[in-house]
Amino acid sequence: MQALSAFGLVRRGVLGLLLLALAAWALPVQAQLFGGDDQARRAIIELRERVEANRSAAEQANQALQQQDAELTRRLDEDLLGLRRSLVELGAQNDALRRELADLRGHNERLAHLVAELQRQQRDLQRDWQAQLDQRLRPLEPLTVTVEGVEFQARPDEVQAFDAAMVALRASDFVRAARLFGELVAQFPRSGYVAPALYWQGNAQYAARQHPAAVETFRRMIAASPRHPRVPDALLGIANAHIEQRDNRAARAALQELIQAHPNTEAAAVARERLTRLR
Repeated sequence: MQALSAFGLVRRGVLGLLLLALAAWALPVQAQLFGGDDQARRAIIELRERVEANRSAAEQANQALQQQDAELTRRLDEDLLGLRRSLVELGAQNDALRRELADLRGHNERLAHLVAELQRQQRDLQRDWQAQLDQRLRPLEPLTVTVEGVEFQARPDEVQAFDAAMVALRASDFVRAARLFGELVAQFPRSGYVAPALYWQGNAQYAARQHPAAVETFRRMIAASPRHPRVPDALLGIANAHIEQRDNRAARAALQELIQAHPNTEAAAVARERLTRLR
């Protein structure tokens, strides 16, 4: 609106100059008709002064209009710069949110896999408990037990120690479960429970976010029983722990080791899918 007002002033000033010029041309003629008296000369002088005043007003209005245009341009540039910065910040925030969402999804998938393993283990234990109930009534005699598909002889106190650790694990008391499994291995280093105890200790440490300890425990389990049925799952647990530590190189190596050594297992299928998602 200010720009239009200034334009109107300029237009009126130009029209005034034209009218004054016509009047200035007419006055000398009129002065000649009436003898060129002083009154005509004064009128001419006043007319010239008015023309000059109008010309100055028009120039000032034009300068004001230019200043307003420059100010509007400056403000527009500042607003555009602020908008660009806001868009860049929003883009960075969106990228961070996408990465965080991807990490959460991966963690949830790994926890879901662990829960499924625990549920399956619980069903197996319930069957074992029912089958071994009569044998446990004889506390001084070794028992024949089957854990993770492996049958072996175990003393009653070994069975009790393993069962107590599994109870803590199923109750999501992961720190206590990891400690109990470790105590079982230390107390009965030659027991048939060593391999499954190390496997579930590693899982308990992983669930408690003790990822370096979980990697070490899984490796101990593999070294102690390289042919145990849980070795593929232990390798997958190692990869998961490395992923949680954002060590994708070590995770990729563990997944490739799993696929190469145990290509036809369920864990290997999960490893192949996970490899495609690692950058």
